[in-house]
Amino acid sequence: MLSSATKAIIRVVITLVLTVSLIGGCAIASGVFLIFALDGGATGSAAQSPGCNPTATDFQVPGGATVTGKLPKAVPEPYNGIITAAAAVKGADPYLLATLFWKEHGRSYPAPPPPYGHGHPWAKSYASAEGPMQFIPPTWAIYGLDANHDGVADPNDLIDAINSAAVYTVAIGGKAGTPLGDVGHPYQKGTVVNVMATYNGGPTGDFSRNNGQTWSYYHDGAQYYASLTNGTAPLASGGGSPTCTETPAATPGAGLQKPPNIGGPGIDGYYTMPPSLNGALHINSCQAHRTGSLEQISVLYTVAERWKSVHPKGWINLGDMNAAGHLSHKWGVAADIEATTNGIDKVADFIHGNYNQAATIELGEMFVDTGKLKSIWFNDEVVDHAVTAYARSKNLPLEQMMPQLHHDDHFHTNTNGPRGPLYEPHC
Repeated sequence: MLSSATKAIIRVVITLVLTVSLIGGCAIASGVFLIFALDGGATGSAAQSPGCNPTATDFQVPGGATVTGKLPKAVPEPYNGIITAAAAVKGADPYLLATLFWKEHGRSYPAPPPPYGHGHPWAKSYASAEGPMQFIPPTWAIYGLDANHDGVADPNDLIDAINSAAVYTVAIGGKAGTPLGDVGHPYQKGTVVNVMATYNGGPTGDFSRNNGQTWSYYHDGAQYYASLTNGTAPLASGGGSPTCTETPAATPGAGLQKPPNIGGPGIDGYYTMPPSLNGALHINSCQAHRTGSLEQISVLYTVAERWKSVHPKGWINLGDMNAAGHLSHKWGVAADIEATTNGIDKVADFIHGNYNQAATIELGEMFVDTGKLKSIWFNDEVVDHAVTAYARSKNLPLEQMMPQLHHDDHFHTNTNGPRGPLYEPHC
């Protein structure tokens, strides 16, 4: 065993070596406090609360270093410290990096997966974007770094990805001190708005409203960025609370309601969705095309009733549940859905004007809350990421929330449970 004096000397040497290594681009920067314990682990750090966003006092970088970030508390640890460090070393804008992470994860800071936390693995998009900063392979091939010096440049490693994003954002105009710019001029180089648009849509992408995904990405991002820089951003769920605990798993299907005016089963055991008694559900298909399993009917009715209670002037529009020739609607578990909160805006429809993205996320979360949702197809990745993150935070089932061709103006929902027999009715 080493004496206390010897350990103290070695600690000083390690600190000096680390400080020098910062200049060479190590993931931990000056201004971020590092304490190493020679007998293993980090001093002064407790175990991370599972399922929560860890705080500065309960997070340690693998290898034993504790980190403390300099961003507002709205950005929880470990992200605050790692982003602060990466930005300081690479000359990047830490507020921009935090905003990009927040956007890529459905406007949230989910608990990271091991070895940085106890969260779920990072999502991979239909376009093969992966990891905490959602790099696509061609971009990672150019900008990917082995910032934690483990011998592998890994887009799914938190330190590698955030440092690589710092380098990439500087390359496309996002260095420290870059002005926010104007969301009305997303093509203006040298602005944070342009960097956000480029990060999502690519250097030659369409940043106009015709590309709803990128348009909403930099509009939403600019608002959050501004709130971070002026200190008004809300605390992230779990952030700043060392005593937070994992959300208990809900019982799938608990709280489902059956329509009071539903009849008995019909052909092949399918039920027919009855007319809504309070206008919560507008049915836009013939009677033959609104049949499904009792579970599917109950999910749709439950969500519609909840939607009406939250948005008294709104309703949900139900398209067909099954129809001849509709390839994905044959087994009593699928439905096409869009909605409105007030009769004017469009929810789950971004191509017909007045798109309400926030309410679209809310609608997806209501389906998740039933505990019986298997998947939703919808072509807004912001919504897809947000609803996926919500399902994970609640430990509720959601196998797939992803874009799919021709799903720009409605949700295609699938409920869990066994499929019924093939049924292709004609009106």
